[in-house]
Amino acid sequence: MRLIKNRKGVLSFFLVVMATFLFAYAYFKLGGAIGPVTKLVGSNEFDLVQQYEKGEAVRMYIDLALQNNKWNALFLFEENGHFADCGQNGEFYYWKNRNSTCYPDSNSISKGLSNIFVRQMNPFLSNYKEFEIKNITIADVEFDLGSKKLITFPFKTLKISEKPRYEISLGSSIVYDYDFDYDVIERFIANLSSECKEKEDMNVIDGTQLTDYVSSFVNKYNQQRQANQPEILMCENATPIDSYLETYRLCAESLDKDCYCSINAINKSKLTSEQNSKIINWDNELQAGNKYLVKPGMTSQLQECRLNDRTFKFCADWNKTVIIDGRTEKIKTKFAVYIDDESAPAMPNVLIDSKVKKYKIEASVSPDVKEYRVYIGKTKLPIDRSHYVTIPRRKNIKDSIYFDRDPSQYNIEVVPADFDGNCRYKLGASTC
Repeated sequence: MRLIKNRKGVLSFFLVVMATFLFAYAYFKLGGAIGPVTKLVGSNEFDLVQQYEKGEAVRMYIDLALQNNKWNALFLFEENGHFADCGQNGEFYYWKNRNSTCYPDSNSISKGLSNIFVRQMNPFLSNYKEFEIKNITIADVEFDLGSKKLITFPFKTLKISEKPRYEISLGSSIVYDYDFDYDVIERFIANLSSECKEKEDMNVIDGTQLTDYVSSFVNKYNQQRQANQPEILMCENATPIDSYLETYRLCAESLDKDCYCSINAINKSKLTSEQNSKIINWDNELQAGNKYLVKPGMTSQLQECRLNDRTFKFCADWNKTVIIDGRTEKIKTKFAVYIDDESAPAMPNVLIDSKVKKYKIEASVSPDVKEYRVYIGKTKLPIDRSHYVTIPRRKNIKDSIYFDRDPSQYNIEVVPADFDGNCRYKLGASTC
């Protein structure tokens, strides 16, 4: 509680203290009658005591709201991946996307936690009925990472009464018993991408190479981590709507055509206008590629679309439980990571069709093939690597390519190239 900083304020403070004791004594001595009390202590002093009590009620309400929102804000902050600026994949925020990283620092932690604290706190302030407590903004909150202290209303006062003039300071603070150290997650992401960037993404057709390597890396990290480091698990979208939207997007972005994707049905009435707008755009892409969405288990004469996605989602469990709205919850930092693509596409099958005297090239199983580069050489002579013939990718995996060279007279080497400039040669993978 802070009175106005002047001589009258100092005097008022002592008046409040003295009047409070005198009021209490007189109140009980006179049998709880208000009239005799005011005559004994004076109406101004009595009014001041009443305003003091009102001020203390406001302070108590704000302190309770601060404590109630302390862990709520932190839980949502971690649950939403600090609302990092690298974009989202479903409900997970990227800490590393295709082009950049968004690792936490003192500024992003302070800004992110303060923002969500403001959003959580304002409904409580609006609910106070005795006085109007104006909503706070990010300017009214400051989080100091060094002391782990969140300070609110540092310069704000609330007028309780005009006559007698009485104000209270709204300034308060809370301290977090929590380790805001995310270096271990940053190292985890950097090492994960480094170890897995050369692994091919074949998660839909013919194998799960990249997923297997990521899973193995996560298991190795958890076996070797220190006691004060979080357990990191591979996670998925928690809500059916987010999973539905992610599958929808991946199918629309698939490079294949004349194909289908399996997708679980949802209650579309719960979609937001923004989500419906995205679906309209994706539907245009699906229609342009003659791609269809079908329920899991349904058969189709079309080939399954190959989904090209190198994003993985994780939850870092800090082994700390808090009470959120009456229930016990574990604090987990959720984040998404895009694994850099330095993996060359899988080699296509190259066959000889003796009937037509041509090479038959069966499409690579890799989903991100941009083109095939065909190097040619005369039989019994080395293949000429000074130039090549380019064949665009086929619309889906079942389409074969006939290359117009007589196998009895020419040898060929077919090199698949992806959109990131990775090529697969007979001697191994390299940049194109």
